[in-house]
Amino acid sequence: MDLLKFLRCSRSRISHKIRLFCISSECNEVKHDESKKRYVSHLLCSGRDASGIYLAVSPNLNPNHIIESSNEVVQLIKSRGISIDIQVLAERLKMIKKLQVKIKNFKQSERDIGNELNKLSDGEKSSFQGSELIKKQTELRIKLKTLTKQLWDLEDAAIPDLLKIPNTLHPDVTLENKVINRYGRPNKFKFTVKAHTELGKLNRCLKFTPFRSYYLLNEAAKLEFALTKYFTDCLTEAGFVNVVGPDFCKQVTLEGCGETPEDICQMITVEKEGQSYYVTGNASLPSFIAPLARTLTNKSSLPLCYFNIGRYYKSPDGRTDDTLFTVCQDVIVKTLISTLPSEFMDQFSRLCELIDRCYREIGIPYQTVQVSSCKLERAENLRREYELWSVHKNEFVTVGHISVCTDYISKRLMIKYGKGKKSENYVYIIESTIASLPTLIGCIMENMQTIDGTFSIPDVLIPYFNNIV
Repeated sequence: MDLLKFLRCSRSRISHKIRLFCISSECNEVKHDESKKRYVSHLLCSGRDASGIYLAVSPNLNPNHIIESSNEVVQLIKSRGISIDIQVLAERLKMIKKLQVKIKNFKQSERDIGNELNKLSDGEKSSFQGSELIKKQTELRIKLKTLTKQLWDLEDAAIPDLLKIPNTLHPDVTLENKVINRYGRPNKFKFTVKAHTELGKLNRCLKFTPFRSYYLLNEAAKLEFALTKYFTDCLTEAGFVNVVGPDFCKQVTLEGCGETPEDICQMITVEKEGQSYYVTGNASLPSFIAPLARTLTNKSSLPLCYFNIGRYYKSPDGRTDDTLFTVCQDVIVKTLISTLPSEFMDQFSRLCELIDRCYREIGIPYQTVQVSSCKLERAENLRREYELWSVHKNEFVTVGHISVCTDYISKRLMIKYGKGKKSENYVYIIESTIASLPTLIGCIMENMQTIDGTFSIPDVLIPYFNNIV
């Protein structure tokens, strides 16, 4: 952990800038161009940005693993489709360690000279001996200043790539998507099927607005309320606790969850008293994670199981068609499990069984897909996606997922467990989006449409649907 002493973190105001560097072929010099714009991380920052910054967390990123096992890390990022020059990063980290040792020794020498000067009287300080000591002290301070600048430049060059190192891969992850199981068979309609957008117009229950948003009215609105109550009952019975967080989060939390500067800079930002807050939605992973940062949970209290049904905001994917499958303002059923490392696969299996039961009861054909390594998010060790059948598109569309993040996030945001005040280890995180309600509603409308242009409601939802005033 000595290497990370210089890596400072903060929750202060973000500087939406990008820092550019150039590095020699020997990787022994990195030049910092003050004229170029730069991006300042709030999870890790160099000594150049550390002064006056509130230290929120001390992330454990294990840079020694990159230095000692660079070939292994190269294979990891190659399989993940991430562009990082690991050899250059490893050389930078080595140089940082060497500079830290030099700076430490120089500071000790400067302190020793200072102690010698303090022992001299004013008259002795004017002597040859005193003059030589002062000269050496001045030279050391100049060298320290030069070395410190070199260290800061190397830190600034290494941090962006260090933050991009992804989670390890679960042994089950492959290079291609793999269908794990399928449930139900698509209906064979004896009439020309309609898209949910057309059904929404015919039934006056769906209207789209600019910015890829939408209104649900009449039957569609009642269907969303029914689904909300249904999933709430299922999760509550399974022992999950309902929590509602803020729609906004800080940059340090986003970076702790594996977001990149490019992702963060595309998000909607709100400024408050000099602090930047990012609009993610109260059912987003950062909204769940933020209260857990820098916490020590009693081992006997694990697992912690939370859920929320709320807003999730995402960037446009480039498509301009108005459908419930592509909205930017989403309503999702989100869960988070914080568990012991020894129990995470049991918790993962339990959640998979719960999601499968929910979709079987709803009765829409679906399949479970194990996602390939190159499509995993940085924080994910394993990801399974749930896909529902779209009658009009004649294909499966993604409605949710379940992800194992191991201790990737907890190491970044200091989420630990132990006994009393004694820390033992980092918790494992399992997060899921059980359902995107707009996508689920669109698939229900299409799969349960009738020849007269209306649609029916799944049997399991009828009691909830009929109780809505």
